Amino acid sequence: MSVIASKNTITVIAVLSAVLHETGHLAVMRRFSDDEIDVRAGVFELAICDYSREVSGYRRDITVTCAGPVVNIVLWAVFFILYKYTMWDTAHNIAMVNISLGIFNLLPIETTDGGQLLKIILAKTLSVTAADRVMLVVSIVFIIPVAAAGFYILLNSAYNYTMLAAVIYFVTALVVRFME
Repeated sequence: MSVIASKNTITVIAVLSAVLHETGHLAVMRRFSDDEIDVRAGVFELAICDYSREVSGYRRDITVTCAGPVVNIVLWAVFFILYKYTMWDTAHNIAMVNISLGIFNLLPIETTDGGQLLKIILAKTLSVTAADRVMLVVSIVFIIPVAAAGFYILLNSAYNYTMLAAVIYFVTALVVRFME
């Protein structure tokens, strides 16, 4: 609740952008589904259970997975154009938050949309075990530069630890996922 009541507009923009991102997934999923969709929040994920997914196709899974980042990229384009014509600073902030969120979610790390997209593609050509191993290696390869960027940002900003917090989340989620 404190985030919604925050006077920090970037925080509010980020939360609203994340909600719109997830709404993109849900809207496309709902479009493809005749069954009820359950949404459950966990420590390491927002689980969206679509029971028709058992019979869904490859293209549907890719479309649903890409829907969130596409929402962020479209919002970036709209608000970036608005900013260019009006020089309204809030439009610039909305654009930058959305492109950052969209690109960040496309990283091929296990818990991101990019990771899920890669896993869908790998599962089409490899066994589940092989796809999981490849995902683990790819995730680690991408987490390392994100961690380095997080340390760089922390050292140069003296207080911005958000990227490092994301790295800790990624590493913890990977450990939990692969310990199962």
